[in-house]
Amino acid sequence: MNMAFRYPLWFLAALIMLSVSCSRPLSQQERNEVTEQVTAMLYRYHDDVREHGLQAEFSYIDNSEDFFWVPPGATGPLSFDSVLAAITRNAARYRKVNNSFDMLTVKPITRNTALYTGRIRSAVSDTAGHDTLMFLTETGLAVRRGKEWKLLHGHTSLCPEP
Repeated sequence: MNMAFRYPLWFLAALIMLSVSCSRPLSQQERNEVTEQVTAMLYRYHDDVREHGLQAEFSYIDNSEDFFWVPPGATGPLSFDSVLAAITRNAARYRKVNNSFDMLTVKPITRNTALYTGRIRSAVSDTAGHDTLMFLTETGLAVRRGKEWKLLHGHTSLCPEP
């Protein structure tokens, strides 16, 4: 039996590692450009949610079958359709969402992919007038789709107040 078919995940992982290791390293200028672009996208994302509500998130998440997200309290990753449904459901419950980064680090991988991690202060007001302040830690993978950066994978968890 062909080894690639016997151990498909190991083969895929080895193929990915080989393709990444064979690519040209980013120059410092390219690293700076990717960092600036992804940072700007993440800040625009929070600004748009603050101004237009949770449904503004639709413009920032990657509509592909590769997308997944693990939100706080989830036991596993959610697909694009599941996240879309959750955002739609929750958008009706919250009249104001004000997220801001206390800390953000972006690490370019290629000209079209970057990892990020950040600590988020999230102040939420629901339609009943209850205000909630949460602190979140988020780690994700951003990808360039054409000229736009999108969120492809990620994990968000609740964390204690600073």
